[in-house]
Amino acid sequence: MTDKKNLLFVDDEQHVLDGRHARTDCVIMLDVDHFKALNDSQGHAKGDDVLRQVALCVRQTLRATDVAGRLGGEKLVVLLPETPLDDAFVVAEQIRETLWNANIPHYASGTADRITVSLGVAAGLARNWEDVVREADQALYASKENGRNMVSGSNLTPGHSGVDDSNPIIRRKGAA
Repeated sequence: MTDKKNLLFVDDEQHVLDGRHARTDCVIMLDVDHFKALNDSQGHAKGDDVLRQVALCVRQTLRATDVAGRLGGEKLVVLLPETPLDDAFVVAEQIRETLWNANIPHYASGTADRITVSLGVAAGLARNWEDVVREADQALYASKENGRNMVSGSNLTPGHSGVDDSNPIIRRKGAA
């Protein structure tokens, strides 16, 4: 995992943040559900350990060309270069399932006995980086608001920012 500072300046060879190429890149934002309750009940050392385990699970689902990093707290971002939205949903769901199957205990969750994550997915041209990240973040919060442990997202078209009302947010609920 890379940190926030380095994530925003990804190696130019990958062109992840480079607007010169007309291709679709996707962003997945993910957040550990009920992480504050875990930190409050089991301590920050346990929280840090859980984040390391989550990072390992995320890493094992990604391709060599994908980039993942921590944005702060329990929020992670994954950049999927040259990836259509449908494929990004598959990756996000694989991340969600991998974490579910890892069975990392979370006794303070209130909704599950293990760590779960909410994910948001967005797609757009690389030159719309800030819009794509903002839309993925909005989709992440849609997952949180609609029950957690799910993948939500919508497509970001070139030149458009925010949620496209003609293309409603897509939700895929995970196992409870």
